Amino acid sequence: MTTFPSFRAYSVWVREKEQRRLCLNDHKALPVRRLFEPQWEYRLPRGTSRIERLSALATEANVCLILPNDFLFKVDTASMKESLEVRVPMLDEDLVAFGLSLPHHLKVQGRTCKRVLRAVAQRVLPPTVAEKPKRGFAVPLERWIDTGFNERLRELLLGPSSQLSAFFRPEAYTKIIRALCETHIAMGKPQQPLYGRAIMLLADK
Repeated sequence: MTTFPSFRAYSVWVREKEQRRLCLNDHKALPVRRLFEPQWEYRLPRGTSRIERLSALATEANVCLILPNDFLFKVDTASMKESLEVRVPMLDEDLVAFGLSLPHHLKVQGRTCKRVLRAVAQRVLPPTVAEKPKRGFAVPLERWIDTGFNERLRELLLGPSSQLSAFFRPEAYTKIIRALCETHIAMGKPQQPLYGRAIMLLADK
């Protein structure tokens, strides 16, 4: 199956050009595109439309990347805080296999997603619930983080104890950290991409 660079560009924060600017040994850094190369065995019939192939790749990327590293991670973290043992019945193997077998038009129509799930919900739930628009699952960092946090972040990543310079070029990551710490949250500017990069740098701290 062919890859779709536009889908990859839409899905990532750090693209390969920025990765090369950041990494000291950029020739050893694994390319971001490897995460969007299809690994599953697809049995799409000859002549399958481009939208069906894109839908299959998007499903694989979401299941392999976003589901474990974002959605399930957040659920696990929040549930552990309250000492809850959470189960995810929608990830039953047979149910997932059935979902993967659905053609694109049964997954999405226009801007309406989860068509089969919504049809099932309409049998038992009121329309205000079954037809409710999809909402994000973002962490409201802008409301949680104050200037004190930004100063601690600056000290941690740019201070004398930081090990980032062993892996990244200081002239590249310093700009990211300063842009995050020096932009006043009250200005209402979009900060999510900067927070994502800060988390990436913290992981390598």
